[in-house]
Amino acid sequence: MRITYIPTLSEHLRARRALGEVLPVFDRHALLPWLLAVGLIGSMIEQVANPEASPWQAMVTMFGGAACFFAGIGIRARKHAGKPLTVELGAEGIEVRQPANRWSVPWAGVRRVDETAEFFLVGAERAAFYLPKRALGGAEGEAALRELLRARSG
Repeated sequence: MRITYIPTLSEHLRARRALGEVLPVFDRHALLPWLLAVGLIGSMIEQVANPEASPWQAMVTMFGGAACFFAGIGIRARKHAGKPLTVELGAEGIEVRQPANRWSVPWAGVRRVDETAEFFLVGAERAAFYLPKRALGGAEGEAALRELLRARSG
């Protein structure tokens, strides 16, 4: 079974939230905003604690850092926007292909399969991904995928 779709940003964010509730997901890119925030707060504390520092230094750090943070999120979000993602569910396992990435998960490596109102969620040893139901063409496609995942993932 082959499923090809173009993920939207809002769909991706909803799916990441659903994956986080069902499966332990670690995204190293999601760690960057937290590190940036800690660095900005530390810099601001240092500037406020320094009596010789100008109050403008703290303001520039705060607003400049926030601007860089949100610009970075926007650039990253648009990097793969509008590009198709293909999921191939074959006899050996699952292969996911994007323009810049490709990875495979053997059926034996699938640890958990779950379903929400909007997605099928698949968790493996080192990967987790979602399949939006909108890409399946209706109830018949959903039933076929549900049966395939049930049969293959054990």
